[in-house]
Amino acid sequence: QPAVVDSFEADQTRPIGFEDDVYTTVSEADRERLLATISGAEEWLMARILVYAHALGYTQYTPTLFEAWRLSVAGLTQSIATTVAGHSRVPELGPDENFGADPGAAFGITEARTHRRRGVNLAMFLGLFKYYRQAYHRLLADPVKCPMAFDDANAVATYLERIFDRFELGYISEWAVTSAETQVRELSAANLLATNEKNRM
Repeated sequence: QPAVVDSFEADQTRPIGFEDDVYTTVSEADRERLLATISGAEEWLMARILVYAHALGYTQYTPTLFEAWRLSVAGLTQSIATTVAGHSRVPELGPDENFGADPGAAFGITEARTHRRRGVNLAMFLGLFKYYRQAYHRLLADPVKCPMAFDDANAVATYLERIFDRFELGYISEWAVTSAETQVRELSAANLLATNEKNRM
């Protein structure tokens, strides 16, 4: 019997040294710079995200209070800090991930439950969340808000990308395991609460 050759291993066209592009180590100094930058720019991030939300029509479906937006940015920044504390390398994505056990992905799972109960659908939330991601990347590219140069800016950008990927996958995984019946029940409860609040006004 001829030996079975793994087609991927036998593929001589793949780039040599590609292994260096996964689980890239991000220096402690760069991780500290990343956290210092985003932690000190919550107002800037909130303002940028609100510009996106207004321009693209998301605000008609989202809270009108600035405090709600501030809390969302603060919660996201804290979750990024949690992930950074546990990962010196880019937190890559494997096929057998358990996002329910990932402290960093907990933000996405909590947001999934909160927004689903408010009647926000999956596509709507993920659409807006793409602009949260964009705002954080814009922050790192802003020479005024992020004056400290990174030792490896590409590694930091990939690091942040994977953190956001984990948030999104946590959100999607929570959504996927919730039955349609439960979603309808949550939405009905949210509508009833909103009606009661209006009647008290």
